[in-house]
Amino acid sequence: MYLYHGSNVEIRKINYKECRKTADFGRGFYTTNIKEQAIIWAKRKAIEQMGAKYNPDIKAVVTIFDFDTSVFKDPKVKCKNFHGPSIPWILFTKNNLQRNYNLKGNHNLNLQYDLVSGYVGSPELFRELSNYENGLIDRSTFTASLKATEKTNQYSFHSSLSAKYLKSPVYEYFEVTKGEFDNFHNARNCVELSFFVYDEKNQLSERKILINLANILQPIN
Repeated sequence: MYLYHGSNVEIRKINYKECRKTADFGRGFYTTNIKEQAIIWAKRKAIEQMGAKYNPDIKAVVTIFDFDTSVFKDPKVKCKNFHGPSIPWILFTKNNLQRNYNLKGNHNLNLQYDLVSGYVGSPELFRELSNYENGLIDRSTFTASLKATEKTNQYSFHSSLSAKYLKSPVYEYFEVTKGEFDNFHNARNCVELSFFVYDEKNQLSERKILINLANILQPIN
């Protein structure tokens, strides 16, 4: 089985100190078995490295690992696997992103798990979770939102015990087009405002407005 990591650099050694502290499954090294997803991540990192000016010399890099799945049978490695989008998965992800170490629910802030696998959280799902927790939608509506989630995947490694099962890395390089660069920055200028109103049937419904800040904010001279 192959796992892919998208970045702007080749990964020759995992440095956990450089891993983001705020992530779906806690601080760790993230991969996916969906190559297209890794390419998207890699291009995003390359564009971020470019800054405000497009630079065709900066490439997206996907590191490909040969993943030894016998890790799941290793009694020394503590694994947590979420099969599909579910309420336990989205709550686990929310707890990790909040970084509240006093949480009573399940999380990986203390890196109790060496390896975690599951879907990738999205802002849309977290908004739906908030609506569910605040009583704006019922459980069946929220469950339907989970089932409609676009298929994604991530395997996160949180210790050398699990990371040693990532073997024989090779690298692929991808160009970032000017169009991809422009689309990324245009999207970052946009914010989506959500609010709730009562419709003609006196039922509460959500409304959304997409605003491009570049169109309304002018630089100060």
